[in-house]
Amino acid sequence: MKNKIKKLLFGSITRELILASVLSFILLAFLPFNKKYIAIIVIYLLGSRKALYIKNIYKGINTISEGNLDCKIKIQGYDELAILSKEINNMSANLKNKIEEEKAAERLKSELITNISHDLRTPLTTLIGYIQLVVDDKTSFEDKSKYAKISLEKSKKLKGLIDDLFEYSKLESGGIKLEKVKVNIIEIIEQSIGELSIQAKERYIGFNKNFENSKVELLVDPNKISRVFENVIGNAIKYSVEGSNVNINLYENDENVIISFENVVDSILEEDLEKIFNRFYRTDESRNSEVSGSGLGLTIAKSIVDLHGGGIWAENKEDKFIINIELNKFS
Repeated sequence: MKNKIKKLLFGSITRELILASVLSFILLAFLPFNKKYIAIIVIYLLGSRKALYIKNIYKGINTISEGNLDCKIKIQGYDELAILSKEINNMSANLKNKIEEEKAAERLKSELITNISHDLRTPLTTLIGYIQLVVDDKTSFEDKSKYAKISLEKSKKLKGLIDDLFEYSKLESGGIKLEKVKVNIIEIIEQSIGELSIQAKERYIGFNKNFENSKVELLVDPNKISRVFENVIGNAIKYSVEGSNVNINLYENDENVIISFENVVDSILEEDLEKIFNRFYRTDESRNSEVSGSGLGLTIAKSIVDLHGGGIWAENKEDKFIINIELNKFS
């Protein structure tokens, strides 16, 4: 690449010299004697400026090739050299972006391993502890029964974490294919609410459903879309103020359907809204055991909605946290 640029530059120098020579010959041949010196000076200045520009371009290329991708070649004029300078600057900027993306991917990979280790180790350590108590001969029958139930709950939590990790991995790698069929999206929402009714009752959470129609048909993958609704509703149940309601609203126009899930929260910062769909991100920074989950629920929901060509975003209105899902009626 560097040799090609050199060839372009020196080719440009050669062309400039030929043009300057031809111009000099024409001017010296036809201009009056008293103006020939002026013409020679003008030609010399033009040639010197071009040569200096080419020198600056070559110097910039050397700086970039040594790894300084912040180097920018100053663009002068609108000729071939200006176009070349612009292309070199674009190439340098694109290369810098690629390197930064690779570094960011490496950081995310490292964070992924750290977070997976943390989220799996915590319930696994607790599970081992309770199982040891169950098999201990000194533990009473009543306590063994209690510890066995706790062990089962921890096992289910651990399985949920592993299932989320596998699904997230498949979504990221493009290993999931949608099987779209036309379904009534209202029924899927109702089924998702039913799946989470026990968790909602434990926190005294109710549901207000505002649907203009009882039947809204969309072409979607029903299993994947139900996972989206379960993750979003589950998130609302976990983070809502106890005893409050989750409002589910459905709006439609000629092309799209928007489903909004609105719940009451203690507080949420704008910066949290920007990161809410990031993997392993929780507004609860202490990652305490009171709020269970993998931290992948909304990330998985976003990936599935994206696969459907839809959109998902979060809003904050006073004490209300709202997640909106937009799906196209015809795709």
